[in-house]
Amino acid sequence: MFNFKDRPYNLLLVTAVLILIASFFAFDQTLDIYLHDTLYVIAMTHIFWTTIILLLIFWTLYSLTKRFLFSKILTWTHIILAIVTSIFLVTISFYSNTYYQGLAGMPRRYFDVDSWEAFKWYNNLTKGILIVIPLMTLGLITYVINFAVGLLKTSAVGHNSR
Repeated sequence: MFNFKDRPYNLLLVTAVLILIASFFAFDQTLDIYLHDTLYVIAMTHIFWTTIILLLIFWTLYSLTKRFLFSKILTWTHIILAIVTSIFLVTISFYSNTYYQGLAGMPRRYFDVDSWEAFKWYNNLTKGILIVIPLMTLGLITYVINFAVGLLKTSAVGHNSR
C-alpha cells in the first residue's frame, strides 16, 4: 500500500498523520499576526487542521488522477514542495509561539507601537509566511501542469487510435 516509489503521493498521507500528531501538542496555543493596527489571533490547531485537510485533498486527487498524470518528476516535485511547506508552516507555528512565551507572567504594559515596530517584532513569522506561500503556489501550479499535460496527451493518444 505504501509503495513510495510507485505511489509517492502516499507521503502526503504520512505527513498528514505526523502533523495530526503534532497538533495534539499545540493545544491552547495561538498564533498572533499583526497587520497594520489589527491583531489576528489564530488557534494553531486550526492551522494544523487546515494543513492536514489540504494534504488529504491532494492525496485524494493523486489517488483519483494518477493514471492521467504526465510525469513522475513533476509529481515528486509537487509532493516534495507540499511536504516541505507543510512541515515548515508547522515549525514556524511552534517557533513563533515559543518565542514570545518568555513574557508570560510579566505585568502588562500597553504602549503605542507603529506598524514598522510590530513588523520588526514579528519579522521571522512574516518571512516564514512569505517563503511558504510562493512555494505552495509553485507546488499547486506543478500539479495543474502535470495533470493538464497528462490529459492532453491521453486525449491525443485516444484520437490517434481511432
